[in-house]
Amino acid sequence: MLSKITAADLVVIGLLVALGIVLLGGVGPDGAGGRLLTVKSLKSGILIHDLSQDAQLEIEGVLGTTVIVVEGKQAAFMSSPCPHKLCVRKGKIGRAGEWVLCLPNGVIAEISGEGDYDGITP
Repeated sequence: MLSKITAADLVVIGLLVALGIVLLGGVGPDGAGGRLLTVKSLKSGILIHDLSQDAQLEIEGVLGTTVIVVEGKQAAFMSSPCPHKLCVRKGKIGRAGEWVLCLPNGVIAEISGEGDYDGITP
């Protein structure tokens, strides 16, 4: 007989999914240098930032504030209120198609730019 799924089960499943995503790296097929950083948050919506402009971005997430630093046409999660800091350990991203996810805080950052593909382009 199957028992009900508990909150602890959901946390374990979420962490395993996040770990799988981090280990896969999230690199797109083109690997071209990116031009834009798109940050999406479950709490504060969408922010688009030009990678040619260095900045420190503070994004409100479900658990608190995530700090993303843009420097030298690359972006990195510098701090986040999540327990394991996998997003911070991911390091810098700068090529089109690369992304970093903080699942516990509900924040994802993605690089886009020249050479991006959509679902229709051959």
